[in-house]
Amino acid sequence: MSLLAAQALITNSQLRSRVESAIRTTAAERVGWEGAAGVLARAGYTAPDTVAHPFMLRLATNGDVIDAACDACGHAGPVDDDTILWIIGDTWSAIATEIYGPPEPPPTT
Repeated sequence: MSLLAAQALITNSQLRSRVESAIRTTAAERVGWEGAAGVLARAGYTAPDTVAHPFMLRLATNGDVIDAACDACGHAGPVDDDTILWIIGDTWSAIATEIYGPPEPPPTT
């Protein structure tokens, strides 16, 4: 794992565009979800750039993505779209909780 590649991934504009597209694609399937995951879906569908950073961090800490990336520029061409979509989908709920907080506990009477 290269620390240079991990850092370069975060600032690579081509990868960021792919991630934003994957966010929008995933969000389109989840806009009806409840709670933080649904809020993230609605935000990600209309403005994926506003929620992309935590997803970029997930890619920049994924060993397979880092190993495929260029140390100098963060180009991640060898990483296929299905892998990016999987990482986005798999981390969706955790990132939603990070951004919007845990669900409210049910009211007690």
